[in-house]
Amino acid sequence: MAISRRRLFGGALAVGAAGVAVTSLGACSAEESVPAATVPGAALRVGSGAVTGLPPVQHVRAGLLNVGYIEYGPATGVPVLLLHGWPYDPHSYADVGPLLASEGYRVIVPYLRGYGPTTFLSDRTVRNGQQPLPPQAELGWWYQYYFATERGRLGYSRNRHEFNKLIWHTASPAWDFDDATYDRSATAFDNPDHVDIVVHNYRWRLGLAPGEPQYDGYERQLAAAPAITVPTVTVASDFDGATKDGAAYRARFTGPYEHRVLEGIGHNVPQETPRPFARAIIDAGHL
Repeated sequence: MAISRRRLFGGALAVGAAGVAVTSLGACSAEESVPAATVPGAALRVGSGAVTGLPPVQHVRAGLLNVGYIEYGPATGVPVLLLHGWPYDPHSYADVGPLLASEGYRVIVPYLRGYGPTTFLSDRTVRNGQQPLPPQAELGWWYQYYFATERGRLGYSRNRHEFNKLIWHTASPAWDFDDATYDRSATAFDNPDHVDIVVHNYRWRLGLAPGEPQYDGYERQLAAAPAITVPTVTVASDFDGATKDGAAYRARFTGPYEHRVLEGIGHNVPQETPRPFARAIIDAGHL
């Protein structure tokens, strides 16, 4: 199966750098009791929700954007860049960030365009977010087709908080998050460009909206599916369905590589399972 940037967004990818000793993650997991596995993935969720706040937002001008971001750990640490997706925000890494910082990493988590404090520098910038699947898989992406209509744009604009909460529940059915957890992330959806960027992104995926021509060169490079040579740990969950074994993209990775499957876990892997996710990043640096 060919992989394109329009489709590779189901699993989580953890890439790190070598040179950091690891002790505290194993120690902290041993000190706490693991909940009974009455809920799928319960043991993997130990530590989820331990941290509810984020560090102060910082800003940097980057290309077309004034990017808001948060940072953990020493400025001299090995950098780790963590990117959230839709419909989430940097709270996905509220537990992961401190875990990595405790191991000496410098962790940077930006708000992507259309989320929270990240804004465009110009009012004239296009608000974008730049193979059919089997029927059951297509059903899982129903919102892509909803966003392809003006009814979908209007519905999402009016009901984005309720809409995204529905996605949280359906994409991670075994994750029993509370209203406060969701509400902390939902404030990021109030960004004035949020609706335009989300809708354009999914229309672009379906070939219904153009991208920006200045990025065409990068798109051609990605379409060629170049080999990934850096040490890599890929992480999949139940959200990935039949492809969670990683076989579909294993050949793309030619360097040191591991694939891990988190059974009973949904779409928001780092927030649901912060310790296994942080461990994957650290282990990638030692492959």
